[in-house]
Order: sequence, then C-alpha cells, then structure tokens
Amino acid sequence: MAEALISETFLEGEYISQFKHKKSVLEVVRGMAQEDFEVLIGLAGAAFREMKNSVNALSYAEALEKEVGKVRGAVEAEARRSITTLEGDLRTQFRIKEAEYERTIKAKVAEKEELSRQLESARATSLTAEAGLQAARGQLGEAEKLAWEKYEKILTKSEEKMKETIKEVKDNHAASLKEVKELCMKEAERLRKENDKGLISSEKGKTGEKEFDELCHEHTKWGPLENTSKQTAAADRRVTIRGCICLFELKNYTSTVDTDEVNKFKRDMAHNKEVSLGVFISFHTNIAKMGERYINVEWSVDSQMLIYINAFYTHPIADILTFIDGCVEAAKHIHSTAGSDDSDLQPRIEIAKGLVQRELARISGIITSLKQNNKAVIDLLNKQYVAMDLEMKSTKESLKSMLDALIGKEAEAEVQVHVEEAQDNSSLETVVPKEQKKRSKKIDAKSK
Repeated sequence: MAEALISETFLEGEYISQFKHKKSVLEVVRGMAQEDFEVLIGLAGAAFREMKNSVNALSYAEALEKEVGKVRGAVEAEARRSITTLEGDLRTQFRIKEAEYERTIKAKVAEKEELSRQLESARATSLTAEAGLQAARGQLGEAEKLAWEKYEKILTKSEEKMKETIKEVKDNHAASLKEVKELCMKEAERLRKENDKGLISSEKGKTGEKEFDELCHEHTKWGPLENTSKQTAAADRRVTIRGCICLFELKNYTSTVDTDEVNKFKRDMAHNKEVSLGVFISFHTNIAKMGERYINVEWSVDSQMLIYINAFYTHPIADILTFIDGCVEAAKHIHSTAGSDDSDLQPRIEIAKGLVQRELARISGIITSLKQNNKAVIDLLNKQYVAMDLEMKSTKESLKSMLDALIGKEAEAEVQVHVEEAQDNSSLETVVPKEQKKRSKKIDAKSK
C-alpha cells in the first residue's frame, strides 16, 4: 500500500507538506487557523493509530480464545476419560471381592451343613447303642448280683491299700507340680530376658523388610523391590509398577510410630518429585495421629498419593497388597496430570483427588467389613466344631464304658473302675440293683 505523504520541506521555521488524497481537504479546513489545523492533524493521526491497534488486539484476542477453548476441551475430555477408567477399575475390584466373599460364605455354609449331618449321624449311633445296652441289661439278671458280690469282697480287702496309694500319689503329685511350676517360672524368665536382648530396633527393621519383600513376591507381580534403606532421602524400598514409581517406608516397632517418622517420610517424598505413590507401613502397631482406620490416604503438595497402613500383620495381607496395587493407576494419572501448566485444569485435579480419596476410603471400609464378617463366620464354625467334638468324645467314652460293662474285665481292672465310679457317686446307678446300691454307699462312707 503506497504512503499518503509525497514530500515535506522546512522553510523559515514552518513545514510545507504534500499528501495524496481522493477527497478535498479544503472543505474540512475552510476558515481554520494554522494552529487549529495542526491540532486537527495530530488528533486525527492519533485516533487512527489507536483504532488500528484496537482492531489488531481484538483479532488476536479472538484467535487466542479459540485456541484456549480447543485446549480446554481436550483436557476436559482426558480428565473425564481418566475418571471413567478409574471408576471402572474400582467397580471391577469391588465385584471381584464381592464374588470371593460370596464363594467363601457358600463354602462355610456347606461345611456347616456337613458338620450338622455328621453330628446327627453320631447322635443316631449313640441312640442305637443305648437301645442295645437297654436290651442287654435285661439279660444280665443274676449275673449282675454275682458280679457285685465278687466286687464287694475285693473292695473290702483292697480298701486300705487303695487309701494309702491315693495319699502317696497325691503327695508326690503336689511335690512334682510345685517343682514343675518353679522350673517353668525360671525358664520363662530366662526366655523373656533373652527375647528382650534380641529386640534391637535395626534388626527388627531388617526382619520386617525381608518379610515384606517375600510377601510382595508371593502375592503380587510387581517384580523385585530395590533396597534403598541405605540411601539418603529414599525410604526403604523402591519399585516401578506399570510405569508408576513407588516408595515404601517400613516400620517394625513394638510401640506407636511417632510423627517424626511420618514427617521424614513426607520429606523423602518431596525430595523425589518423580515418585507418584508412597506407602508408609507399620507392621505391628498404629501410626501416630492416623486414627482407628487401618488404611488412610492423603495427597502431598506435589499431588503424590500417600497411603498409611496401621498394624499391617493384623489384617489380610493379600487384600492390603491388592488395595495398594489398585491405587497405582489413579496415583500415576493424578500425579502426571497435576504437572500440567494449565491453570484451568488445577481445580478439576483437586476435585478428582477428593473423589479418589473418598472411593479409596470406602474400599478400605469394605475390606475391614469383609474381614470382620469372615472372622465371625469362622468363629461360629469353630465353636460348633468344638461343641460337636466334645459331644462325640463324650459319646465315645460312654459307649466304651457300656461295652466294658457288657463283656467284663479282669478283677483288678474292675476294682479300679468301681473305685472311680464310687467316688463320683453317679455311674453305678445304671447297673447296680437297689439293695446293692445301698451297700455301696455304706462302703464309700467308710472309705471317706
């Protein structure tokens, strides 16, 4: 575009300028003084330049707004896809745990039914044996009377001897019991002292770390964990899981882990900004200020996921490691997205953090409920098994006594059984006639 200015000369303190233009300037400046003309030219030029700058700025702003809209849409779409993927993973894990729980319950119910069937079978056997015994009692008749007379003679001869033997056995038993108690107390004290000497903090930590490596190898597919306990600001273990760098801090204390250890762990995480997930595990005790919930989740200032686990060994190991494995993808996505320079994306990341933290807390609650329910079912089955086992043992002893009474024993064995039953004042009532029971009570009174 050609310029409007043709020429300009300076003569006697004034400028004389020539311009090209298609409309008459005379109509505009007719009757205007020289000073007013100069002011008009200055204002017109400034106004034109300002208008041109405004037009350029408006065009640039529109183009910039379009580009920002494109970027914002792409980021929002990626965030929605990440949240959808995370929700799908969490729902899948929940369905898996729910199916496992249902299978366990069905197995326990089937086992309970089987135990009930066995118990009913044992009861039926006992009733059959009792019926046989009742039938046999009717056949004893005169044989019982003769047997009782024989028992009475032998009892009369051995009564004093049995008293002396019982007294001697009691004295020996008391002395032996006292001696055994003293030896047990001394041995327990020695073992306690040796155990206290062996509980050194560093050795306990090494043992816990070794066990944790073995547990991870058994229950996960993470691969070998790198031992970083001797490195500065590197926690105890480091591993990369599906592209997510993770640090593990392991504490094998016998008392509550104090806040200084937690603060040191946070400093280690801040030092390693490339790490997306950090896990702080206390094997036997709780972590200070972490509350009663055994799994706690929070975020660092660098959007790193921090997981704290109280009393690791008191909970299902496989479930906890599965929970940690399920957090890998969420930690990786949140941490990588938070590194973006887009200021509009940051509020959405904070919302995503809150949602992830809430869902993880809900899953840890589900794991706790599953553990409690499983424990209740197992305790119930154990109680039923113990009760049934005791009843079966009692039935077995009763049957044995009945068979012994039917087939008869040597005289000495019969005397021993009779003495024990006479002291109990109960068992002979089922096999001794009324007249002989009275005589038995008199003999027991004399022995006492």
